[in-house]
Amino acid sequence: MSEDILNLFLSSVAGNPKISASHISLFSAILCCRKTGENCFNVSRRKVMALSKIRSTATYHKCMDDLVALGILTYLPSFNPKSGSIIKIDQ
Repeated sequence: MSEDILNLFLSSVAGNPKISASHISLFSAILCCRKTGENCFNVSRRKVMALSKIRSTATYHKCMDDLVALGILTYLPSFNPKSGSIIKIDQ
């Protein structure tokens, strides 16, 4: 299931010059945090950044904003590290 979502994502952004390796890495890390069958789930920014190998919070937020603007996902940030932010995959 995650492979289908990743393939759909990759094919939809293939021709988009705004999408970088950081965007792809971030989306892949988000999919790794997703439990099977869930389209809406909580993630920890620290965990996603570690999985995606993104070190800068500015890069994380820029890539996240770009993915939201493209309609790929919905992101509801949380300022509580224990609950995490809510992500909804829109594809």
